[in-house]
Amino acid sequence: MAPENLERSFWATDGCRNIPEVGLNLSALKEYLPSGWHHLVHLTRLANTLRSLQRNDGSMTVPDISRQLLDQSALALEAAAETCPEEEIAGLLRLRARGLRHNDTREAATAQARATSDRLVVLCGPLITWPGKSSAYLHSACIALEDTRLTQQVRALEEELEPLRRYYEGLLGLEGLQRSEIPSYTVSELVLCGGEANGFPKHFTYFLPEDEGHRKLKPRKTLLFRNIYLERIRCLSLPLLRTLCPGLPVPDEDVSNPLVALTWFRGHDVGHYWRHPSAAFGKLRELGLSRSYALQEALCDVLGYLALQGPWSQPARHDAPMGFYLAEMLRFLGRGYQGIHPDFEASHIVLSYLVKNQFASLDPERGELQLESRHFQQGVTEVARRLMQAVLGGDVNEARLLLTEYGLATDPSQSHLDPLIRRAAHIGNDIRYTYEG
Repeated sequence: MAPENLERSFWATDGCRNIPEVGLNLSALKEYLPSGWHHLVHLTRLANTLRSLQRNDGSMTVPDISRQLLDQSALALEAAAETCPEEEIAGLLRLRARGLRHNDTREAATAQARATSDRLVVLCGPLITWPGKSSAYLHSACIALEDTRLTQQVRALEEELEPLRRYYEGLLGLEGLQRSEIPSYTVSELVLCGGEANGFPKHFTYFLPEDEGHRKLKPRKTLLFRNIYLERIRCLSLPLLRTLCPGLPVPDEDVSNPLVALTWFRGHDVGHYWRHPSAAFGKLRELGLSRSYALQEALCDVLGYLALQGPWSQPARHDAPMGFYLAEMLRFLGRGYQGIHPDFEASHIVLSYLVKNQFASLDPERGELQLESRHFQQGVTEVARRLMQAVLGGDVNEARLLLTEYGLATDPSQSHLDPLIRRAAHIGNDIRYTYEG
């Protein structure tokens, strides 16, 4: 099989038909750094070359040449810093350069997470890839500019965290929810990408500084690439929804509504920081680490959806959250193999629950779902109650039951959702970047 086809089938059981192209536009970068943008273009090209010399375990095939390329990357960062209009960001670029020279990104990664200005964000150095691909942090470069308007809109949701907590408690029946410190949140536009981040599969968000290899450092920041996230929904999730739920009366613009999508993701993100005195994560992990993660991901998914039905509702038509969340679940399902990422089993738990409990119906011959908004919300709320008890309520028996009845950690062909999984996996699950402007 050709390398390109290997990349295409990374998340697929039967291989993918296509990889849509998403254009990255340099116009905003040229406007922000009119005299220095080309240094960052050079940086991403160097990142591509460095990654081509890097094995999947992170080691370099030709260390001497790799060292020279890292030094050239540091020079490119310093040259860009000289043209930067904001001193804080210029300082971050210089820290990145120092980190490359000394093979230590800790200081730069911490400073990036603490930064008060994200007008320009440059990640350069080891970045996380997907667990099924490698456990190493592989060389990457990502250049993004903040979407200030959307960042402010999503950050404003944090003013409703206390009403959200009370809403979850009342709806899902677990009193005494607590919240640990949540990461800050920046919505940005990705304009350049190189190295592993430019390979397959791609990320639309990074969790800093964790994804740079510094898991225990605080504060934390979530950096979301708005253009990639929304185009991914339009190019991948929406076609899946139309193919697998052809009768769903939700307009395309509602499925890909930016505020619905960004609010759901923030609700999911914050979901990982809810705590409860009864939680027993250690016992949950005894069911299998990846399977315990799948339960947590499923809970955060449904919490994101339910937030849109409560205090975090957005000015969108009533069915927009259902259309969006269902489309994303189908994309997760299309990854087709639990060993790669827990998102697959997380979506399987929820969709299987809906089908087996008659909140949705599956046509196994056509591989299509039929459902109604009223039944969908009722079913998601019901499974959310059970997930809340299993994950945060410390009910390990409930967790085991959910995994047994609705999960899937083995061959997807054994699932009653196999017709959906096969069709979803065959449509495609990743994107390719091109450059414009």
